Amino acid sequence: YLAGALMLVAFARFLMICRWTLLIRGAGTPIRFKSAAWIFLPTSFVGGFMPAGLGGGVVADWTLWRRASER
Repeated sequence: YLAGALMLVAFARFLMICRWTLLIRGAGTPIRFKSAAWIFLPTSFVGGFMPAGLGGGVVADWTLWRRASER
């Protein structure tokens, strides 16, 4: 059961990263899947500890801003 649960969680995270990548690209910011995963996974972890997901959103916004300003 544990292996099945871990596979489902991994698949759910994969789908969330795909959705997040599509939303960012739709907003006009080019991003690779690997970069989106690199930003999404830590921010979802931080968001689990901060009230109302505030921490994850702030970290994601800051990281995207920093990457966009490097170009």
